Amino acid sequence: MFRGYAVKDMELNKLSYYIHEEERENSLQSILWFELLFDGVSIENLIGDDKAIPYYYFEDEDFDLPTFFDYQGKKYHIIGVCICGDAGCGSTDCEIIKDENFVKLKIIFRGGYKPPTDFMFMFSRKNYDDVIFEIREKSKEYKKKRENKLSK
Repeated sequence: MFRGYAVKDMELNKLSYYIHEEERENSLQSILWFELLFDGVSIENLIGDDKAIPYYYFEDEDFDLPTFFDYQGKKYHIIGVCICGDAGCGSTDCEIIKDENFVKLKIIFRGGYKPPTDFMFMFSRKNYDDVIFEIREKSKEYKKKRENKLSK
C-alpha cells in the first residue's frame, strides 16, 4: 500500500496508448511510435509537449516503461522522446512506484521547469501491466516485420 494515500478513496487513472507509424519516403526508415494516454489524454494535451516512444525503446528485457537513467537507486523512465527519436535530445520522464495492486507514476520535469500542478497518476497494477505487455508485443511484431523487409 502506498503511504500517505487512501487508495480506496482515490479514483484510479486509466492508462492506454495510441499507435502511429511515421511514414518516410524510404519505408525502411519508417518508425512505429507509441503515445501514452492518461485517462484518454495525450502527453501533448497534458503538458504541451508532443512526445511518444519509438518501438525500439521496448527491446530491453525490463518489463516496464523504458529506463532513461538510474540516479541514487531510483530508476527514471521515459514516457516520451523528441521527434528525432533520441531521449538525450529531449524526453519527458517519470518515476514509477509499484506495489502488488497499484502503480503510481510521477512525471519529472527537468531544467528547473515547475508546472503549475503536480502530474501524478495512479493506475491499477493490472491496467499498467496489460498496457506495457501489449506495447512490448506490438514492438516485437513491428521489429520482426522490419527485419523481414530488410532481408528481402
